[in-house]
Amino acid sequence: MEWYYKDKTDGSRHGVVEQPDLFEMARKGELKPGDLVCSEQTGTRWVTASTIQGLFDKSVEAPPPAKTAPVPKSSKSERTGKGMNKTLVNAAVWGTIVVCVGAALFYYLKSSGTIDTFTPSGDVQPPTTPAPSPTPTSKPTPTPAPETPTAVAPAPVPQEVTTGNTDVNVPSPMAATIEQLNKCIANEESEKASKLLTDLAMSSEETAVVRELSKRVSLMKQTLLRVKQLQVSLLKGELTPAGIKELAAYYESRKRTPDLLRLTAGMLSNTDALTSETSLGIARLCAVLKERDQTKTALATYVSTVQIAKNVKEYIEVARMFNTANDPLHGAAFLQKYLDREATNSTVLLEFAALKCVGGDSDAALEALRKAVKYGYEDAKEKARDDDRFAPIKEKRAFKKLTSPK
Repeated sequence: MEWYYKDKTDGSRHGVVEQPDLFEMARKGELKPGDLVCSEQTGTRWVTASTIQGLFDKSVEAPPPAKTAPVPKSSKSERTGKGMNKTLVNAAVWGTIVVCVGAALFYYLKSSGTIDTFTPSGDVQPPTTPAPSPTPTSKPTPTPAPETPTAVAPAPVPQEVTTGNTDVNVPSPMAATIEQLNKCIANEESEKASKLLTDLAMSSEETAVVRELSKRVSLMKQTLLRVKQLQVSLLKGELTPAGIKELAAYYESRKRTPDLLRLTAGMLSNTDALTSETSLGIARLCAVLKERDQTKTALATYVSTVQIAKNVKEYIEVARMFNTANDPLHGAAFLQKYLDREATNSTVLLEFAALKCVGGDSDAALEALRKAVKYGYEDAKEKARDDDRFAPIKEKRAFKKLTSPK
């Protein structure tokens, strides 16, 4: 029988020794009663040597060596723990075999289409693995559709929303409100836009989008306020030439010129509230818009309401607007009002002569030109030569004689 032993003093392990040798060691004192021993007799458990019957009893002789099957020679490390590890080794081997066979069977069944990847159904939660891209770069292996697929609500789809200067990705519930707000800004619906912006600011976390929309709404309100101020100035007859251009540009940029013309037509129809200043302002605005008919109407209203124009420049301006509206003779008639009061103004006389010439009255044009040269001398001659409105009579002898330099 083979024995192992441990030294009590240092715990070192020794063996294998045959049973007679173990008894000899006990007799010589090499093995102490407190040392631990282990063999098949102890059931592979370590016990104190003093518990082995006859080992330290001198009256009992050492038993003869037990007949045991020959043990093949092996190294000391291989024989150590041979009995204890045998079961673990066998379990590991069999476990490896089972895993390999199972894996091979799984891949075989998957490649043949017998099984497919796990698909959640019923109340089972779907796996956390991200879903594949909707436009994969390689063709996926076709898989059979489940018989009873579970309906899953799709996540909100981001949409591109234009907000003026900045294009921002926002979730679809918010995009609908922004789209509606953009329409209100485009249509300049101030009150509706303000309400939508308030609702958006209270419910949205997209502060960048809200800030951008807030700027646009604020700019829209400022623009509408400025347009309102210009309209009031027009109604009062206080609109300056620069303001007229600004108001016309606003309506033209939005392709709303007909709206402005309807507004001015309404003002002209209210004759009780019209003043000469208001009529002149409307005439100036319609002239900028190149609307001849309303220009003529506004000028006719102005002529009928004005008593005395403020200065000579206003007479000439009104006369030239008549000419632009293709009514030069009415312009000349308005200048006649000034000439009735001051017949020696060479500038007014020259303008009067030019409008008469455009209107086809050559004789009246030459007579007025003669007076203009009389009071304006060389300056009036030079201006007449350079004025294209005198083209119908420039080749006449009388014109050349009147305008020839000395």
